[in-house]
Amino acid sequence: MYRIPDTTHVIKVDLLLGDNSDAEIPRTFHRNHFVEIDGLRVAPLYFVLYHKLLGWDLRTDDRRLWKRNQANEKDYPDIIALCKIIYRLGMRPLSKGHMGREYLDNYQRRAEFIAGYYNDRDLARRQLRRIGFNV
Repeated sequence: MYRIPDTTHVIKVDLLLGDNSDAEIPRTFHRNHFVEIDGLRVAPLYFVLYHKLLGWDLRTDDRRLWKRNQANEKDYPDIIALCKIIYRLGMRPLSKGHMGREYLDNYQRRAEFIAGYYNDRDLARRQLRRIGFNV
């Protein structure tokens, strides 16, 4: 956990290590898109949400029950929390055209998938709509 300086906000930090081909980092994404906070290079929230959706997507299809449970118990609440933060900051993840068409299409597709997956709860759908996704 990490406390954001000069605030009462505590955040969970996920690290993206290595150059795993599943990371789907577009060629148009450069190191200057990261910001430095207290010596820690931090990815923009739209990038973090994308990778949370990617991780959730991969875990829901995993043959191992504990991975599928992790998608529901850990990834889903993180995704909802990120959507709320992004909304509060007035960000629109799909407005990041510099990330490329394939990235934006995958982003929308994953948003549609999670919204459909949790259709009975409707929370994911509402949160994703608030930040510009057509779900």
